[in-house]
Amino acid sequence: MLHAMRAFEASARHLSFTRAAEELHVTPGAVSQQIKLLEDRLGIRLFLRLPRELVLTTEGRQLADAATSAFECLGEVIHQLQEGRAQIRLNISCPPSFAMMWLIPRLSGFSRLHPDIELRLKAEFHSLDPARMRRENTELAIRYEPSPGVGLDTALLMREYLLPVGASSYAASGQPLSIEAITALPLLHDGSPWDGAPPFAEWLDWLAKAAGAAGERVVLAGHQFNLSQLALQAALEGQGIAMGRSALVFDELRAGRLHDVSGLAVQANAAYFLSSLPETRDDEACTAFRSWIATECAAFDAVRREVLDV
Repeated sequence: MLHAMRAFEASARHLSFTRAAEELHVTPGAVSQQIKLLEDRLGIRLFLRLPRELVLTTEGRQLADAATSAFECLGEVIHQLQEGRAQIRLNISCPPSFAMMWLIPRLSGFSRLHPDIELRLKAEFHSLDPARMRRENTELAIRYEPSPGVGLDTALLMREYLLPVGASSYAASGQPLSIEAITALPLLHDGSPWDGAPPFAEWLDWLAKAAGAAGERVVLAGHQFNLSQLALQAALEGQGIAMGRSALVFDELRAGRLHDVSGLAVQANAAYFLSSLPETRDDEACTAFRSWIATECAAFDAVRREVLDV
C-alpha cells in the first residue's frame, strides 16, 4: 500500500506517470500498475486518463492533498530523527601528536559505545584559558604539561615516561647504548612539548634522571621540531635519536620500527591532564568521554608498565 501511495503522490504532483517514474527510479508501467492496484483497492477512480494529459478526479484531488501532507510530515519526522542522533556534539582540544598517535586510533571504541555523540577534535596545545574555552565552545581539553592550569576542573589522565628512540641502524648491536654514545649522535628535539617549555626540556629531564650530575655537563644541539610527531618521524627515517614519550612511541616500539636505544625509561616531569569547564560537570557527553578515556588510559598504562618495566 505504501508503494502505491508513493507512486500516486508523485503522479498527482507531476500529473504524469512518466515523470513520477523518473523521480521514483522505476518504469512508467510500474507506476501505472501501482495506481491501478490502489484504485482497485479503494474502489474509486483517482485519475482521468485523457489522450494527452492526466487529470485528477475529485476523489483523487482529496487523496493527493492528504498524501502530500502525510509524506511531508513523514519526511520532517525522519529528518528530525536523523538530526537528533548527532545533536550531541562534544568539542575537545588536544595536542596534535597525542591526538594523531594515541587518541585517534582508539576513538572507534568511544563511537561504538556512544554513537549519539559527535566528537569535534581540535589539534592545539596552547595554554588553557577558561574564557577562551567558553568563547570557542570547547568543553574538554587534554594537555601534556608539568601541572594543570587554574580555573578549570582538571584530572590526571596518566603519567608519561621518556626514553631515547632511534631506527634499527642505531640498535644494530642489540645492546643498550651508553649515555655518552647516545649524546654523541645527532639528537632530535620537540621544541614545544608544552606551551612555554624551555629549550631541550625533555632531553634535559631524561638526562637529569638517567645520568644525574653527568647529564648536566652534556651540551645539547640538533634539529628542533614544533611537534613531537615530526621529531619521531625524523627518527624513523634514521636521522638521529629522538626523545620519545612512551604513549606516542609505544606502537612503533612494539612493531620494531623504533627502538629503545638506552634501556632507561624515566618518568617525565610532565603528564597528561583532562580539563573541563566547571559548568560541564554534570553534562552527560562530557561524563561519558571522561569515563571512557580514563578507562583507556588505565588499560594502556597497565600494558606499558609491563612492556617497559617501569
